[in-house]
Amino acid sequence: MPPMRLLLAALFLLLAGCQVFPLPDADEASSDVLVIGYGASFGFCVGYCHTEYRLTATSITRVRTGRPAATHPTQTTVWPMDPAAWPRLRAHAERFLRQRPEAVYGCPDCADGGAEWIEVEGPRGPYRTTFEYGRPPEVLAPFHREIQQVLEGVLLPDG
Repeated sequence: MPPMRLLLAALFLLLAGCQVFPLPDADEASSDVLVIGYGASFGFCVGYCHTEYRLTATSITRVRTGRPAATHPTQTTVWPMDPAAWPRLRAHAERFLRQRPEAVYGCPDCADGGAEWIEVEGPRGPYRTTFEYGRPPEVLAPFHREIQQVLEGVLLPDG
């Protein structure tokens, strides 16, 4: 019996030394989303064929690149983020990180149908999903729709 008591004592000391770390509350969890990326591209295209957006809590940055570069120089535009929009986007982004949708859906940019992607950057790095242009998978449709609405809010006033 002494070896059993010794084993129990060791187990008790081991467990007594462990700390329980609480799960982060909603505000802490929401700080995991640092940047939301969204973009579209077309492989067989002349003109501005690649557009990428970076959405943060404070700004929206659009970078457009084109071909040929001599006649279509890179264009960068920055707008302020609507403070009411960021919490909605962040909630979708957190769900995206939890769900971890597939990396690729369909055949993006096949036969010049174009491609779109959504990417979320957090402290552990980025996670990206790419899909056929205009055809977000069902799991991404609400997030895609929210991004589109936010972008329309800044693009419609000045193009």
